[in-house]
Amino acid sequence: MKRYHLIVLCGCVCLALAACGGSSEPNPSGAPEQEPTPGITKDSVAFYVGEEPVLYAEFNFHVVAGIDTYYKSEEGQASGFDPNLPLSEQFYGDSEITMEAMFTENTTKNLQSIVAMYLESKANGYSMGEPEKESIDAFFESLNAYIEQAGVTEEEAYVSRYGVEMSHEEVYAILERSAVGKAYESFVRENMTFTDQELAAFYEEHENEVILPDCNEVSLRLINFANRQSALDVLDKFENGDKSEESFISLVKQYSTDEQDIEYGGLYTNLSPQNYSVESFDEVESWVFDVVREPGDYGLLDTENGYELVYFVAKGDPLWKTWSRYAKENLDIQGIIDKYPISYPDMQE
Repeated sequence: MKRYHLIVLCGCVCLALAACGGSSEPNPSGAPEQEPTPGITKDSVAFYVGEEPVLYAEFNFHVVAGIDTYYKSEEGQASGFDPNLPLSEQFYGDSEITMEAMFTENTTKNLQSIVAMYLESKANGYSMGEPEKESIDAFFESLNAYIEQAGVTEEEAYVSRYGVEMSHEEVYAILERSAVGKAYESFVRENMTFTDQELAAFYEEHENEVILPDCNEVSLRLINFANRQSALDVLDKFENGDKSEESFISLVKQYSTDEQDIEYGGLYTNLSPQNYSVESFDEVESWVFDVVREPGDYGLLDTENGYELVYFVAKGDPLWKTWSRYAKENLDIQGIIDKYPISYPDMQE
């Protein structure tokens, strides 16, 4: 695997830590110091995607984003991952893979996808839309809030986050390429169409590669409760009414504590099992994905995190069809990405 030297990587992580409740200092005490690799600058080429160069500034940007995401994830918290320590001295789970190698490999693959889809978007006349512009604006609003809180300049903020000095325009260009590349991939996926015959033929060809339970995707509405008696009281109100979906939505808006659930009436769509082993279904999955389930069914389910009052809305496609569609989408997307192979500066010489 190709190795990169991450420019002042330990210093880069500090602002990411500040965003998730860590130190607000640009370089907090205790963070290991690293000197930039001789001969490597922000404008050095880390690798090429097709013929498109990816500079170290863009590479570091995405490494830091990956570190921040992993640090805040449930897995990262449970593993004891510490971004304030050298990544080369920490290992991913029980493996012999260092966190440095893991982030390097993941970032390289991520950037190959982003840049490939970005180049395809340009070739096909796709431009940045309002959602992408809003996400970039939100990034700079967050950055400006940090600058004001920490009392640093914009340039110092970029150094503390990414390890190199960058201008507003350079960061904007990195964000734009990422936002457009990801948006274009979503656009391509949304416009892929497959006939039932194509999906059935694909599944028949690959059914030995995956074990799927005989169930469908589902849509449902729910209300979460910490207390069983509270859940029973609301269930009683529902049963004493007309037991319609509209009545359930009213109860969601009255008793849910989740703002998004309140906004959408507790609706969850296109749900599939967390894994494909029926034997491992918990109480919720056993009820939700039971083949006898019909629209209008309801129940009170005991979960690891409390109690869920559930209203079954509808069955979707059978799981084999959903899996086949997603697998075909991934193959087609990978076909686009493969048009832009990774190469390195020493290969270009």
